[in-house]
Amino acid sequence: MPRIRSHYVLSLLLITSCAMQQARPAELDDLAGTWQFAGEVPVGAKIPTLAIQRDGRVGGTSGVNRYQTTLTTENATKGSFGVGPVAGTRMMGTRDAMQLETSFLEALALADLALVAGDLLVLKNGERTLLRFRRVTRG
Repeated sequence: MPRIRSHYVLSLLLITSCAMQQARPAELDDLAGTWQFAGEVPVGAKIPTLAIQRDGRVGGTSGVNRYQTTLTTENATKGSFGVGPVAGTRMMGTRDAMQLETSFLEALALADLALVAGDLLVLKNGERTLLRFRRVTRG
C-alpha cells in the first residue's frame, strides 16, 4: 500500500471529536456536488477539488492538474467509497505543488469510506483519515 508522503495532506486532516460524533456514512446523494480540500495548500498549488456526479463520474483539480475517474461503488451506500483508475492532464508545477498532487491522488485511491457531517466530507481508509473536504456546491 503506498504511503502518503506529504505533510500538506496529513497536517490538517484531524477531525475534531465534535465533528466525528455527528458524522454518518455517506450515500451517493450526500456525495453529489463539488467539494474543496480542507487542508494546507502550498504557494503555487491549486486547491484540490472533488466533483462527484450522480452518475458516478468524479473529477476536479489535484493541486496542479485536472483529473477524472469514476466511483467504483455503485451507490456508495453505507459509506463505502472507491474510485477507479485516474486519468489527468500532465502539466508541471512547483515541487511542493506536485508533492501535494501526488499525495492527494494517492489518498483518493486509498479511500474506502466516506463520512459526512453537514458540509464536511471525510474520506478514510479503515480508521485512518485520509482527506477532508468542505462542500462548495450540491449536486
